[in-house]
Amino acid sequence: MDERFRAIFREQAEFYRASQVSPAGLARLLWPRRSQRESRSVAIVGECLEAATVHLGPDRTLREDARVFLFTNLHQMVALPLAHSDSPTELTAQVEEGLRVDTQRIVAAATEQAGGRRELTASDVLRGTSAILDTLTLRSWRLWDQNG
Repeated sequence: MDERFRAIFREQAEFYRASQVSPAGLARLLWPRRSQRESRSVAIVGECLEAATVHLGPDRTLREDARVFLFTNLHQMVALPLAHSDSPTELTAQVEEGLRVDTQRIVAAATEQAGGRRELTASDVLRGTSAILDTLTLRSWRLWDQNG
């Protein structure tokens, strides 16, 4: 893993911990405002998720737990680190499109995991992602590279 991503994930973990424990800790962390790119990362993930759910069609839904699981993980583990000012990979339109395609592929894989059930669950998303992880575009961004 690139050392810059290690630092970015450490910062995110500290931010999350502080936000859950202490309102004062959260305020301290929020004073240095997020960059426009980091703020945009939330919208990017939301847009990707909405586009992916359109492909589900009228007979399938992404249950609330699946939506939170997918949104949180795509944002915290992919989009936000890529939007960080120290990221070795820039959050470009091409990267956004890769995230959009990957999100659709993850939702499609979750649909397969759900079988005949109408609602896709967080566990379907987790199992589906696991089944296709090595084929996702996001792997090329080396966020969680096993080497290093």
